Amino acid sequence: GDRVVYLWREASPPWKWHGPYPVIAVERDDRRIAFTGAAGNVVLVRWNHDADHQNWELVAPAANGGGVLHFWRENSPDAEYPVRDEWRLAPRFLQRLGAVDAVTMIESQLAERQYALEVVARVGSQLWFAWRNHALQWAEPRLLEVDGHSLFEASGTPSLIQSGYGTKGRNFELVTPRTAGGLLHLWRNNDSDDAADWRWRRAAPVFGLARHYRSVSLIQGSLGVEPGNLELAARADDGQVVHFWRSAITLQWQEAGSVL
Repeated sequence: GDRVVYLWREASPPWKWHGPYPVIAVERDDRRIAFTGAAGNVVLVRWNHDADHQNWELVAPAANGGGVLHFWRENSPDAEYPVRDEWRLAPRFLQRLGAVDAVTMIESQLAERQYALEVVARVGSQLWFAWRNHALQWAEPRLLEVDGHSLFEASGTPSLIQSGYGTKGRNFELVTPRTAGGLLHLWRNNDSDDAADWRWRRAAPVFGLARHYRSVSLIQGSLGVEPGNLELAARADDGQVVHFWRSAITLQWQEAGSVL
């Protein structure tokens, strides 16, 4: 339904999973707030809060009232009862966009010891970009433009990563399903230290045109020459999961076949 639950897996054999447990925020006044009212996909990332600890950040599109719901987990060794090792409630964001259909989020590092949350949200067939700085301040969302033009072909659930590509090894890579079928790969050149130079571009022609896809998951793998091939799993309308990969040499996407 509209509730978010959490599971965790042990770090050694037999790799036992625990859960599911409902995500419930615990506030310092001992209030409990369950993660309800979620719609669409959920995204969980680890965020470097400071040198001593790393919090977890969890978001999902909101079912009512628009925007994106946001919870985080307090992993600080200095935190005291009742919030230590507990989920906490963060303010809802992107409400001015109305109903958000899907979201993807990463932790980025564009300067030494400066970490940010980067979010791409799909609203209809358009993509919006927003980010939160190390001071926990969200910037106003911006319509994601490609080569200076608005994009009206996004569908399903996109996937964003920070890759090792670029002179400084910190480019963004974004893949989204298309309304007309196939997959669209966009990228942002982050070599400049001036944010005004960070512009999105098409990385390659549309690929995977034989199917219409509902969601994708993108990583940068260790296969191929440095900095490594991109690997993509995409779920099609017929339920099949298809594996694609992009060569670090030719920068061309290839279909590796269905995941059986």
